[in-house]
Amino acid sequence: MRKLLLTLLLGALCLSACARANGEESTAPAADTTPVAVTDTDPATEPSAPTPVVLPSTGTRINVRYELSDPDGATLDGKTEQSVLYGVTATSNVTLAVKEGYRFLGWSDGSGDLIRGGDCPTADTVYTAIIEYDTLGLPVISITTQTLRDVTSRTEYIDGTIEITGCAKRYALDEMAMEIRGRGNSSWNMEKKSYRLRLSRKQNLLGLGKDAEQSWVLLANHADQSLLRNHITMEFARKLADIAFMPASQSVDLYLNGEYRGVYLLCEQIEVDSDRVNISENPESLQTGYLIEMTHYAEDPKFTVGGILYEIKNDLSTSETLRTEQTVYIRSLIQRCYTAVQRGDEALVRALIDVESVVDTYIVEELFKNKDDGWDSFYMYYDAGKEREVLHFGPIWDFDLTGGNTDSGGELYEGLWAGVSECITDNFWYIQLMEQEWFRNLVKERWNELKSEIDKIPSSIIAEADAHTAAYERNFEKWPIFGHWINQQPPAIMALTSYTEHYRYYAVWMQNRIAWLDGVFNDPAFLQHGAAALDR
Repeated sequence: MRKLLLTLLLGALCLSACARANGEESTAPAADTTPVAVTDTDPATEPSAPTPVVLPSTGTRINVRYELSDPDGATLDGKTEQSVLYGVTATSNVTLAVKEGYRFLGWSDGSGDLIRGGDCPTADTVYTAIIEYDTLGLPVISITTQTLRDVTSRTEYIDGTIEITGCAKRYALDEMAMEIRGRGNSSWNMEKKSYRLRLSRKQNLLGLGKDAEQSWVLLANHADQSLLRNHITMEFARKLADIAFMPASQSVDLYLNGEYRGVYLLCEQIEVDSDRVNISENPESLQTGYLIEMTHYAEDPKFTVGGILYEIKNDLSTSETLRTEQTVYIRSLIQRCYTAVQRGDEALVRALIDVESVVDTYIVEELFKNKDDGWDSFYMYYDAGKEREVLHFGPIWDFDLTGGNTDSGGELYEGLWAGVSECITDNFWYIQLMEQEWFRNLVKERWNELKSEIDKIPSSIIAEADAHTAAYERNFEKWPIFGHWINQQPPAIMALTSYTEHYRYYAVWMQNRIAWLDGVFNDPAFLQHGAAALDR
């Protein structure tokens, strides 16, 4: 008898709790004795009586399920599918854990609890935890690969889809098919990887390009803890008319197979195309365009001039014989240019090289003090068959190890860099030309023309970082690398302990660099005697 009474008591308590949870009382309400006012309202317009709530019988089995609106963004610990007996039992607890880069908006019934249980609905019910990207002002790129494979190869593309949200509606993208592979040389060995994308159809991602294209790049910028050096440099270079093409870029939050991967720089790919490097594409002819990269990582088709390795980056003939002839053809052209620069003959150099593009690219390389300018990612192009066949310099690329973010003298805002022989990354072209007074005067004139834009660089660093500090800071919650050596960081960089310190260091360094170069390029002694004047 005692056991029966205890069971009845527990059932009554659970029924009372369930009723309260559903907004009802467990006992009938007291009669309402408030006087009712008599009105002349037409009975037809009077509100109808509420539909009575029909409660299930005590002990009725109710099915309850807990689920996520986005399974990539959170996990549920506990039984996600349960059955309860109405008025007798309630659900056991489930615990919601939100993943990095996502946020919890609440349950579908309005609850905001991360741990919930004790539910006893009146009918079969699904409770959904609403999860979304924790957008912090940057567009969100979400990439999902087939079978959720990780990207582990720089040569093998794997299939997947790309989605873009958190941006203006006209730039949003809903699960377009694409392919993805890794990219980079030394950076590929870093923990945070960079990627190359090939879309299934042309698309102007985030409106960055002149037109829709298929090839795009996601730069990790893992060795640059300001996350800004590539973007700031390329945006400045895009303002220089004599660099015919410069990739546009935009910082984004990247999710790969549902995992937040940090802040990346979305960029246009350097390639031959009418909206990018606009040169001829006649792969079965010598009279075609040639996009060339000076790089110590050169692969075939490649050639050497003056002990320097070059790789042809665009498609050549499928015929091995013609492909060899094309390689010899462009090598001979580079050799003629090399010899002209060695001689320092202005008329001969101008006959073979677009000098204005050399001046503009030199100013960018020198201004940001790029350690890689003679090592890798140094581009040129030549368009055979045009009315004026000359070698052009540009586009520029790969500026993470700049702006004081490299050792061996690169951390000092003083000192010429690209135009003098200093280290193993010497750039023959700039060093030889900066020995010529006529070229130094061209640099001075162009520097002074650009000075108003150059002076804006430090403030542009601060503006971009301030606008998206929260997003950039979260990158370093994912990748806690402050104070860690990643690639050639000097002691001054290693000593910085916060994102704010990193971008302010970069801005101050650039301000000091600009002031120092302005004095040098406008120094009559330097213009007359070159770098030797700086040692006096």
